[in-house]
Amino acid sequence: MASLFSFTFLLLIAGGRGVSDIDKWSGGFLQKLSAFVHRKANGDDFDERPTLWVCNAFPHKEKMHVWKDGMQITSKPLNYKDCSQHRTDLKAGDRIDFRANGNRVGQFSVFEVPEEDSVLFLVISKHGTNSSKAMFDSHVFAHLLNPQILVLDTYRGDAKEPTLRIRDFEDFDGQRSADLHWHSVVAVNSGRYHTHLVTDGKDDPSWPLHAKDRETYVLLRVGGEYKDGHYPSELVVFPNPGDDLKSGAIRCGFVLGLLLAILSSA
Repeated sequence: MASLFSFTFLLLIAGGRGVSDIDKWSGGFLQKLSAFVHRKANGDDFDERPTLWVCNAFPHKEKMHVWKDGMQITSKPLNYKDCSQHRTDLKAGDRIDFRANGNRVGQFSVFEVPEEDSVLFLVISKHGTNSSKAMFDSHVFAHLLNPQILVLDTYRGDAKEPTLRIRDFEDFDGQRSADLHWHSVVAVNSGRYHTHLVTDGKDDPSWPLHAKDRETYVLLRVGGEYKDGHYPSELVVFPNPGDDLKSGAIRCGFVLGLLLAILSSA
C-alpha cells in the first residue's frame, strides 16, 4: 500500500557533518528559484516578503481587524472561524493586534523573524473557558517540496477530544487514511483528500483538501464551552483551494525541471 505521508517530521540538527558555504548558497538559491518559478507559472507576482496568515478562533460577537504596529492590515474584518493572508514586512519586536470595535482583544509580539518568502501562521483564541483573555498559537512553515499541514486544537472545554482523520478523496480498493496528531506539522504527498473529525467512532462532515507541492495548509479545531455560550467543535481548513488544478502547476514542474537540468550541466 502506498504511503499517505512522505515523512512526518523534518529535523535539521546543527553540528556533526558540516555543510560548506557553497552548499548553503546553492541550496538557498535553488529554493528561491523553485519558489520564483512556481509563483510565475501560476501567474503570481514574486514577492519575497513573508506571508502572514491570521485566523480568528476567538468566539466574539464582534468582528476583528488585525493591526501591525499601528497600521490596519486587514481590508475586511474577520468573523469567528475566518482566516486571511497578507504580504507584509516583519521584524523582531513587531506587535500584531487583534481589535474589535477599535478595542484591543489581544496582542502578539514577533520574536523570530521569518525567512524571505515564508509563511507565519497566527491564530487567536480564548485562554480558558472562564477567561476573556486571549492566547495565541503561531508557527513558521519551513521550505519543503511536499505539501505541509499544521494541525492545531483551540477548543476549550471538557468535551472528549476527537480524532482528526485524513483520507484519499476518491474511494477505491486500498484507500489510504491516517489519524493526525494535534499540535503537529506533517508533510504529505500531493493530491486530493477528505479531512474530518471522528468522535466516539462517528464521522463529522468532511472538508476537502487539495494539497499541492510547496504549499502549506492549516487544519484548525475551534469551539468551546465558555461562560458566555457554547460553541460546537468544528474543523476549519485554510486555505481551501478547491478542486480545480491550475494549469500553471504543470507548467511549473516542466520549467523548474528544465532550469535544474541546465544548472546541473553547467
